[in-house]
This record gives sequence, C-alpha cells and structure tokens, in this order.
Amino acid sequence: MISTAKTVILVVQLVGTFGIMFFIENTLIALCMMLILWFVTFFPFTKQELVVFILACFFYTLGDVLVLNQGIFYFSDTDILGMPYYEPFMWGFYFLHTMRMLGGSSPKQALPGLIFSFIVVATLAYFSNTQLVSWLLIAIVLGGLLVFRTQKDFEYVIYLLGFGLVLEYAGTYFGEWTYSIDNYVLWWVATWALSGLILYRTILPVSIWLVGEGKSGK
Repeated sequence: MISTAKTVILVVQLVGTFGIMFFIENTLIALCMMLILWFVTFFPFTKQELVVFILACFFYTLGDVLVLNQGIFYFSDTDILGMPYYEPFMWGFYFLHTMRMLGGSSPKQALPGLIFSFIVVATLAYFSNTQLVSWLLIAIVLGGLLVFRTQKDFEYVIYLLGFGLVLEYAGTYFGEWTYSIDNYVLWWVATWALSGLILYRTILPVSIWLVGEGKSGK
C-alpha cells in the first residue's frame, strides 16, 4: 500500500489533470501544463514507469485513431490526428497514475497477457457492430478475471473503470468529445474495464521484460 501523503498527491494530480483538460481552452497550453504537473507529481521515475508511459501512449494513440476513423466518437479539438494536442499523452498518464496509485508487484510472465490482448485485438478487428463488440469485450474482461482472478486484477479493473466513467461523463458534459453511437455507456464500461486488465496483465510484464528487471508477481 502507498502512503497517505502519496495518495493525496495522486488524487490532486488526477483532479488537476481533469481540471486542465476541461477548463483550459488552448490545448497546447493544456498539454504543457499537464506535462509540468505530471513531472512534478511523478518524479522520480523508474525505467519501467517510463516504458509503461511510452507503450501506453503509442498503442492507445493508434487505438484512438482507429476508433475515430470508425466514427465511434470525435473530439471537439482536432489539432493532430483528429484529436487535441494532449490526447496522445493521456493514456500514458492514466496507466502510470494507476500503477502508482495501486502499487504492488506485477505479473511475472507476459505471455498470458499477450494472449489476452491478442483476443481483444482479434475481436475488435473481426466484428464491426459496436454494441456487439462492447458486450464481447465485457465478456472477455469477465473471462480474464475468472482466469487470472488475483486481487490486483480486480483492483486495476475497478480503479480504471471508476475514474474512466467519471472522465467520460465529464468529457461529454463539457463537450470535449462526443459519441455518435447508441448505448455509448456500454462502450465506456467495456473499454475502461478492459484497459485495467491490459495494463496489469500485458503492459506491466512487458515493460519489466523490456527493462530487464526481474520483479516477481502472481
């Protein structure tokens, strides 16, 4: 468990990030403010944390582009690749923030998580009906929790799902982005819960392997 002081810092960090996102109209200035806030509140960084940040930024930006091209949602600011300047960095922040907040050991092996992520990607690639995909992704999350079933799996899913729903509601309320699909709340639940397992079961063990650290976990 992390200390109370660190928890307070991370809560302030999350609230501050959301505040910048929703109330600073210039997205380039918002990005600069976020980067400064993150640097101050995350410092110092480990090699693994930097790798987690980079992996999340890269793969989730690709995911954002694919979803935007499918017309599932769109941003009000389209500065780069159909999204605001800060968006390519957001998933790196979400994952690093969650990693710091929940702490603890990481899974020892990356292969089970990679297989899980492959099933997710195959589902997204094969099916085009958004509502069907949402239900399938929820089923995959539940299946993953049944297979992995550690406390940390549930913690990562619940935490990312919780603040993800708050973020999605606030983002649509303030007009930062808009969904063009029916029953988009189901999509929120599916994608944010899924991200919790992808972070814990894929990104974390892969990042440990890339930096050559021998941390152990379940």
